[in-house]
Amino acid sequence: MKPRQRRRAREFAFQSLFMLDARNDWDIAMVREFLARTEPVPGEDVRAAAIGLVDAFLAGRSDIDAAIESLSSNWKLSRMAAEDRNILRLGVTELKQQQEPVAVIINEWIEVAKRFGGADSPGFVNGVLDTAAHA
Repeated sequence: MKPRQRRRAREFAFQSLFMLDARNDWDIAMVREFLARTEPVPGEDVRAAAIGLVDAFLAGRSDIDAAIESLSSNWKLSRMAAEDRNILRLGVTELKQQQEPVAVIINEWIEVAKRFGGADSPGFVNGVLDTAAHA
């Protein structure tokens, strides 16, 4: 998959997980439905990568959430902005998978944070994911 497609898959994964988190409904079928209705329709590779990433998070959700809380000093998941929380969840998931270099994974999630998060999101995401990568 090309870098632009991987970025798009990450963005779709983030949007999907954000939706699941907001609804407090952790059903992967909702992700498939969301991606099927998304315009423009993502390519099959992008859709599969997004679903795979969300599914990997859901499989290890409790461990990943616990890791994020332990790495982000003085921040509970419930107090984090929903955007940051879900970017971190997917970023830590990808770091655990180790399918790309750590620097690439961190940089990609910083870019997602710049697009979807608040002004402080990129720095926060960078700090937590860098700590996770070296823990």
